[in-house]
Amino acid sequence: MPDSVKRALGETYRRHIAAVQEILRRWDPIGVIPDLLDAQIPPNEYDTYAPPILRMLKSGSSVEDLSQHLNQCRSNMALNPNAPQDRQAAEELASWWRQQS
Repeated sequence: MPDSVKRALGETYRRHIAAVQEILRRWDPIGVIPDLLDAQIPPNEYDTYAPPILRMLKSGSSVEDLSQHLNQCRSNMALNPNAPQDRQAAEELASWWRQQS
């Protein structure tokens, strides 16, 4: 694969990851993003969740699958369930992904 193609794929991947991260910042189940921004600290609390979610989107996961995954992420953070908030973020992720096609 030519280097120019590798660079283009890498740039696309980085743009996709950044978009997913932005959606996750709006999801913000802990509620820390406003405080991080106020303190001028990078709002990267949920950034590690983006690559697996992008893989799910690429593999055709449904809104329900995404919502369940976000609920599991929430559970891993020892947070109470919030199905409506998870579903809203899942719908936003799916909608964004459809626009990429």
